[in-house]
Amino acid sequence: MPPDARPVVRPSWRMLVAVLVALWTAGCGARGMNGIDPEDPGVAAGALAVYVTQQGAAIAGALVLVSDGRGASVGQGQTDESGECILENLAPGQGYVVRAEKAGASGAVEGLRLSGGAEPVRVRVSLSLGQAGNAVLMGRVTDGVAGTPVAGARLVAGAVSALSRPDGTYKLDRLVPGALTLRVEAQGFLPLSRDLALKPGGSQTLDLALDPQAKGPRAGNTVIATPGQLIEVNTTHAPIMKVAGTDFWSAAFVQGRNTVLAADAGHLGGGVVEVEPSGRKAFTFDASKFLLFGRTKAARGAQRLRLGSTLIADTGNDRVIEVDAQDSRIWEFRQGLRAPRWAERLENGNTLIADTGNNRVIEVTPMGDVVFTLGNGSVSVLNRPSHVQFLKTTNTWLVCDAGNNRVLELDRNQRVVWMAGGAMRLADGSGLFNPGSAKRLPGGNTLIADTDANRVIEVSPGLDITWYQSAQTPRFADRL
Repeated sequence: MPPDARPVVRPSWRMLVAVLVALWTAGCGARGMNGIDPEDPGVAAGALAVYVTQQGAAIAGALVLVSDGRGASVGQGQTDESGECILENLAPGQGYVVRAEKAGASGAVEGLRLSGGAEPVRVRVSLSLGQAGNAVLMGRVTDGVAGTPVAGARLVAGAVSALSRPDGTYKLDRLVPGALTLRVEAQGFLPLSRDLALKPGGSQTLDLALDPQAKGPRAGNTVIATPGQLIEVNTTHAPIMKVAGTDFWSAAFVQGRNTVLAADAGHLGGGVVEVEPSGRKAFTFDASKFLLFGRTKAARGAQRLRLGSTLIADTGNDRVIEVDAQDSRIWEFRQGLRAPRWAERLENGNTLIADTGNNRVIEVTPMGDVVFTLGNGSVSVLNRPSHVQFLKTTNTWLVCDAGNNRVLELDRNQRVVWMAGGAMRLADGSGLFNPGSAKRLPGGNTLIADTDANRVIEVSPGLDITWYQSAQTPRFADRL
């Protein structure tokens, strides 16, 4: 019903009450449920004018639901004969989601921004009827380091939200099929988002692992591996720790242990050291060990896995190995590798390897099958990739293409999603020179060890340098 229309009724008090109730839930001036008093002159409320269609025709009587950027329901109404629903007294903000449904058909619009003013924000929602109705998403939320369930995590997908149960399980139903963004937040953990493509009807399972927020005095610190020493600096560039070494190639904070794991290619022929906050080194692996399957040689990458084992890029032996705390081999892959610089374990149990000498990145199953490859051996595609990180939120790969003096973000079809260096110079006009590592930070910036430029920089998506640290030939950098 248009805002200036008036219902024609007989002068009966019962019917008058019914009309007033209908006006509360109908689209004609439906009030938002966010607690804003429309008569309070100090609050500049916003409004939405929602127009619902299906196959181009206006839909009357459709239920309209509105939620804010946190997933909380803030208003609802029903479309009139013209397919319109007006919701008023909504708080200004962004991230609003409008969902409409009728007779099994549904649709949604995400990411709306409201500002206070007399004119409502106009939105068109198109309804579609899935093959078997709406979608259902379920799974479990866990601590990405400890593997334990996370209770009370808030999951938001469009206009639907839920909290994870004490055992970490969750269920989101009545989801609109198609492209959708799932957002997850929990106290003590970094927020997580996933872009999904939901099929109509039935249930789909998605387990989610949250990364704990860094805590304590080292939160936000950066550790840098240079040939002769490890350097840790805080956010204001003050030195926190310096540890001498022989030939450091990588250094990464170990979640939950307050230590740094580093690959020292020169230590006793090439090993891995774990460094405590005091700077004391606990040599965990070196070339004198692993006699049953050959000694390590010039190891240049090391990652501590969740269950306590260590994944090592044994560069000089053209292989990647996993060893436990007793120095026993758990897993080994060497088929066709040439001087691999880095390896990381994925959530699916596969291993991602920067196969530097072969100018490629590969994903390998526990059985040793190569199931995915970036690069074709040509240096014009990838040239001596020194580091790789899988970005699970975007399903892309961040590759340090050292020989081409650039960092690339590639999708599954090897299309360039983002690039720094190479043909894309940074905002200050500078380029990258033989970068050793690149890590995507939670806020979306990228931490780069720009080796031959003698600096570690944090680069925004728009290629602005937001943080800079001078260092002599930094080969690797990590942020806690």
